[in-house]
Amino acid sequence: MSDLSPYSQPKPPITVTKVKNDRFLDFTCLHTWIMFLAIVAGLYLFKMIAVSPNIDKLMYLGIAFIFANIWYKFCSTDEKVQFSKDRVIFFISDKQGKHVINSFDSTAEDLEKFIPIKKIHSEGIVEYSGNEYGIVIETYPNRISDEIREQHEKKL
Repeated sequence: MSDLSPYSQPKPPITVTKVKNDRFLDFTCLHTWIMFLAIVAGLYLFKMIAVSPNIDKLMYLGIAFIFANIWYKFCSTDEKVQFSKDRVIFFISDKQGKHVINSFDSTAEDLEKFIPIKKIHSEGIVEYSGNEYGIVIETYPNRISDEIREQHEKKL
């Protein structure tokens, strides 16, 4: 008798959802600590706005506005905090000289021994012997890892 029934089981709806890792209240997350400090600083600024004379209120209001804009630009999401943290770490390690960039200096006379250069004109135009011209271009080579750096320098 069940075969004659017009009733059929409903099919569940197809949903396309991505589960996003929410680290909002994870106390091991840097974003949570920055947000906590921002809330404390904001509450302090609003207290100072409330109890200060009129001229000081404008100053504290300006500081709160600047603080809120900086927080929004660099720390409002976990991704922004991670990006800002990476940039600061990269900047510090760059100032400490931890990023190695190979550069080679050579005089024009040394280059002329290997390459028939007659003259280097302005705008990066190079004149070679035989009435040929070229242009100086800037390239961005792949980064050489520290493990193969010595072999790479020997090849050069």
